[in-house]
Amino acid sequence: MGDVMKLRVDYVYDDEAQSWSFHVPGLHVVGGGDPTRQEAERHCLDAIGFTLEAMGSEGQEPPPGEVAEYEVQLVRASR
Repeated sequence: MGDVMKLRVDYVYDDEAQSWSFHVPGLHVVGGGDPTRQEAERHCLDAIGFTLEAMGSEGQEPPPGEVAEYEVQLVRASR
């Protein structure tokens, strides 16, 4: 198995709006408005996947050489 990295995600509950939001500092991803923490987690994973896919397909022609693609699997880290 390859290298494993951890990606920090902050979840915050807003009492006034009665909703959950998330922030992924390392990817500059922010979202929210979900009624439950579980829904916020699901939307966060979708946002991370979308961001990583967009970063990998910026439309620029790669320089001469070899190109490699890697699969990234998002799994909640154990504490």
